[in-house]
Amino acid sequence: MSAPRPIRIPRSLDGTDGSPADTKGSGSGEYRENRGGTTRALRVYLLFLLVLVVLYATFLGLALTSSSPGLSTNYAVLAGFSAIALALAIVGWFITLGRAPRGVRFKTSETMITERTRRVRRFPPAPSLTVRVVGRYPSNLLSPEPTELVELLTETHGTRVYLVEAGLLPSEVG
Repeated sequence: MSAPRPIRIPRSLDGTDGSPADTKGSGSGEYRENRGGTTRALRVYLLFLLVLVVLYATFLGLALTSSSPGLSTNYAVLAGFSAIALALAIVGWFITLGRAPRGVRFKTSETMITERTRRVRRFPPAPSLTVRVVGRYPSNLLSPEPTELVELLTETHGTRVYLVEAGLLPSEVG
């Protein structure tokens, strides 16, 4: 009896796991990273976290040093307050970094967007893709290059909103 052969099992339909390293080297098409959108989203999220931590520390300090003994000794209320702060941090991630994809791969048959969670969404090819610019942001402290908030309108995915660097997706002003 012969030795068993190793079997290659692809991670997705096109043999990639959606990461930029896999997407760059597989098949045809151009892969472009979303550096401007990612930078802006990361900086906005860090600014949001800074404000959230300052507010949390201020309210927690006021609660613990209060002259009324109710809140400083009630650990369930303090835990609930901490849970709300954590929930706000998670929601903030989805609003900022969650909207900034890692990159876009343009093929002749489709446009593949690698989202922050490494999920690959497939859209029609660039010429037939409906992209509407919702907002334009100039380069400033939050991003070294201009960025755009765009809507992708499709029948299969509905409306998807992404924060991308200017010119990453062919778009019309909406």
